Amino acid sequence: MNLEEVDYFLQHLQPLQQKGCIEEGLRNITALLDPDRLTRGETGAVLSNILNYTSVIQDCSIDINADGFSEHLFRITSTGVSLREDAIEYLDEETGISASRYRRDINSHADSGREGSVVYELVNLLQEISNTSYTVDSTILISKSEILDIWIAGSSNWSVNPDRLSLQFWFEIENFVGWVDSRDLAEYASEMFSAEEMPVLVYHSNSTETDLNGSEHFPVFALSESPQYLSSRYDSYRNKMSSTRENTSYFHQAPAITPSLFADSPSLRTVFKPAFVYSVFAVFSDRVAVSNSSFLFSAEYGPNTIDRDEVDIEEFSSNLSEDQLADLADLYQEFARREDRAKFVEFWRRSMLQNCDGITDMIDEVADIRKSYQFIESEVIEKNFDELSDAVRDTNAFMTEITSQVSDTTTALSDEIQRLVFALLGAIIANLFLILRWSNFDTVIPFSLFVVSAILLFYFPLIDRRIEELEEMKSKGQEDYETYKDLISSFTGQAFDFGDLEDRKDEYLLYADQRLEWSRRKIRQIHAVLLLTGLMFVFFANYQYQFHSIQVAFSGVFFLSSAYITYRTHTQTDEYSYHKFDLTLSGRGLSDDSDGEADSEEIEISTNYLPLIVSVLSLAAIAIHFAVCYPFGPQG
Repeated sequence: MNLEEVDYFLQHLQPLQQKGCIEEGLRNITALLDPDRLTRGETGAVLSNILNYTSVIQDCSIDINADGFSEHLFRITSTGVSLREDAIEYLDEETGISASRYRRDINSHADSGREGSVVYELVNLLQEISNTSYTVDSTILISKSEILDIWIAGSSNWSVNPDRLSLQFWFEIENFVGWVDSRDLAEYASEMFSAEEMPVLVYHSNSTETDLNGSEHFPVFALSESPQYLSSRYDSYRNKMSSTRENTSYFHQAPAITPSLFADSPSLRTVFKPAFVYSVFAVFSDRVAVSNSSFLFSAEYGPNTIDRDEVDIEEFSSNLSEDQLADLADLYQEFARREDRAKFVEFWRRSMLQNCDGITDMIDEVADIRKSYQFIESEVIEKNFDELSDAVRDTNAFMTEITSQVSDTTTALSDEIQRLVFALLGAIIANLFLILRWSNFDTVIPFSLFVVSAILLFYFPLIDRRIEELEEMKSKGQEDYETYKDLISSFTGQAFDFGDLEDRKDEYLLYADQRLEWSRRKIRQIHAVLLLTGLMFVFFANYQYQFHSIQVAFSGVFFLSSAYITYRTHTQTDEYSYHKFDLTLSGRGLSDDSDGEADSEEIEISTNYLPLIVSVLSLAAIAIHFAVCYPFGPQG
């Protein structure tokens, strides 16, 4: 079946609707084939359509009933008409109806493909039965899901997967309104509304005076229409339901319903009057629970409290006028502008509690609630401006402080490197003094190895600590900046332009990055020179002097120093950072990622193996020297 055939089929149900022979539920349409209320033509048209369009028929069976007797007379399926033998024999024996002849003629017409004649004989048979003391009961179930599947297949440009929608089909709006009225709020809410699936109503005909207009989050389409603009509606609906569920706690299966389903549609507000009133009361409450057939609303702020206010929502809402519903809808529309902001929801609840002793008082206090909210909002905005001024002033002080910290730390780091260079120059001058003053070359090696070992062991860790301080200052500066940024954003939203501030901060931190790289590079170079110089002195001492000499003894001191540095280099991750070779691009950590995500990532850094090589070669030189002097161990 296509959409046109579905429409044709449903049009032939209209006579049954007009004569009260249609019962409609959420998932099925039940047609009653009552010969007493339908003409022969109407009965024939219905049977003919059922025979032609069996794909939407879930079940079609006709029973005959008498005192103490009930039997299927026939069933219409996709294979045709199936007459029950027991019922035919019973009619033959107990009534004057020639049921066997009907069966023979119907089968004959069916075999010959004369469908019209089959229907004609069935109508005659039913008519004859209805003229006796026997009654005819029909069960004709029409599947709504099949009709919706055909509508989905016949509509194009679905911007939202239909599986993510709560599609509901109604043959007649009058039946839909009657179905809602016949059920309580909790019952139809559980079947029609969910947090994940936006409800979409599709209908075939509307014989009521109500022009059922959909809302943004509860669209209504005629069967002949194609769905439009569902994508943005669906996303907005999910957000509204999320805010509704987050702002209010629902207990004991109290339904979470966003008032936005009905607020901008007067007709939907009228049809779902209890649901609309309940949903507005709920979003203005902290908690909602179910108690028997009533709802309990609770809210509190300071001394103002509404505690478990019990409301029979069906009874209460039935007395509300359209004007009162409209006022409530306008109040919700103002509330909805910021219902995703918990602070503003709190303001609305404070306003409600200041004017209402019970939740139902909202109906008469809409104007005063609105005035109280405006007063609270203006008061808070004024206070926020003061706090914003403080935040901006703190931010300015922070930028000054970060500038000073970068300057002080980089200056201190540069001073340490300068002192290191001066220490090396002092060592060189001292050696020259020893040579020139006393022409004593023997003291050069122990003195030099002592100075080199002392600098490597004690002075380099101090410089490394300065580097770490600058690293910590960078991270702290970035964290502080994000804190102030969030603080200002909480007052101004997206209105404040952080572009200039961000550029200043990145400029300072980039400068710190560059100084760090420069310092590490210089420290590594000096460190390598010292290690290689010490190794050279070790080779020279072991080549030139006796094994039992002070020169060789100090080469052992250098070996121990280099071995200790090797151990620290390969076991400590937060010390001796200048021993590591950072192969990443300079300054990548902060300047390339404003969100600071890259800072938290592990960056693979290659280890410098120079201390290990120097210590091994030093040990080898000493060992070879020992082996040469004592080929088979000490000789005494």
